[in-house]
Amino acid sequence: MTKNTPFGASVYIEDFDISEGWNAKPYEPWFQEVINSSVKDIFGSKPYAMAQGGSIPLIGSISKAWPNASIIVSGVLGPNSNAHGPNEFLDIPYAIKLTLTIASIVAKTSEHYNKHSK
Repeated sequence: MTKNTPFGASVYIEDFDISEGWNAKPYEPWFQEVINSSVKDIFGSKPYAMAQGGSIPLIGSISKAWPNASIIVSGVLGPNSNAHGPNEFLDIPYAIKLTLTIASIVAKTSEHYNKHSK
């Protein structure tokens, strides 16, 4: 980061923190189907995933506390959104669809456990 900087910029690094990353374990087949069907119901397509933000320490802590849990990390940065800039905004129709999708996943997961816990 300090070598060959653009425009000859002077760069120095101080007080940086290193934390453990996090990588999701594969989902159980039934749970992957819950995700697939919920996304198809709301977005009309298959789900897409992007590995970004896995260094957020909270997710690793949750994963350690509940090692058997299936964890979904999501956000509202869909198409036409702009985060962390001077003109930050979200695409509201996308955020609504994402909220409906997560609600559907929760409902279908509850149905699965109700059906298989008896």
